[in-house]
Amino acid sequence: MPITPTLWFACAVVALIAEFVTGTFYLLVVALALAGGGLAALSGFGTAAELTAASLTGVIGLWLVTRWKQRHANPRQPRREPDFGQPVRIVSIGGNGQARVHYRGTEWDAELLDPTLSRGQTGYITGSDGGRLKISSTPPGQH
Repeated sequence: MPITPTLWFACAVVALIAEFVTGTFYLLVVALALAGGGLAALSGFGTAAELTAASLTGVIGLWLVTRWKQRHANPRQPRREPDFGQPVRIVSIGGNGQARVHYRGTEWDAELLDPTLSRGQTGYITGSDGGRLKISSTPPGQH
């Protein structure tokens, strides 16, 4: 039973509409593959040739989209924290390297990365974990 060109193109339009809703390139490839099957049907080829044309169009389209995405992918840039490297004053030290530090006019929870830090000393922000600052005895980039 042959597939009519109308059915191929109707399915392609449905996939294209779904592409507009979701915003992925992969449904666009599906729509183009279905249109490829429709063009083969319009040319009078049999069902096997239509399915082959749709499959080849889909595989080639998928390969092209994957290559395009790899070339245009932005490498993940580390998020630059504005507090990175800023000095803090250690107010108190608790157990397990936990501390309270004074920074920007208030006290913050902190994790001391250097066990030699003590109350009253200056430490430097090297990162954060949620709202907890990570504090080192040396500014980032210095050892």
